[in-house]
Amino acid sequence: PFERNRNMLMLPDSSLVLRAWATLVNAAPGAADYKEHMNFIEKYKSDAYITALNEFASAYTDEQLADMLLKNTGLDTIDLEGDGNTDNMAVAKAFLASNAGNRVGAILNLTGELVKHRNGVGAVADVAKAFYAKIDGGYTYSTNEANTTAQDYGSARELDLSTGKDVLKGSALND
Repeated sequence: PFERNRNMLMLPDSSLVLRAWATLVNAAPGAADYKEHMNFIEKYKSDAYITALNEFASAYTDEQLADMLLKNTGLDTIDLEGDGNTDNMAVAKAFLASNAGNRVGAILNLTGELVKHRNGVGAVADVAKAFYAKIDGGYTYSTNEANTTAQDYGSARELDLSTGKDVLKGSALND
């Protein structure tokens, strides 16, 4: 099914690529990288894409991937264990260990479920809204051909602004 985006209808493969980048890299891909990932999925299908990402992730321990998952999704800001604190490393490592054969697939399934909670209320919904904002903004960024490098979600962004003057047509300042 389609996932509703405030700018357009985001196809599942687009969401998959953007969730992978947001979670594993904490960035939106540049336009060329985005196209490369989308073309890979078109040619080899999403299962092969997840397999390739699992190969990428094989260089990381469960603790390192858990840290990426928690920090880059915002799940490090809420109490997932019900123990009164936000130290969720144990539950995140257990989650990855229980999905040892497909750690990235499990992460992407979890982030797919997370964004479904963005219209709810409470701490999980707040995290889901913020993570979805990365995906939404990432789509806008990654589909713009002018964006040739990845956009790090942790970096400052520049906006070029211009000024103008509106005047009535037929006035002395008719523009």
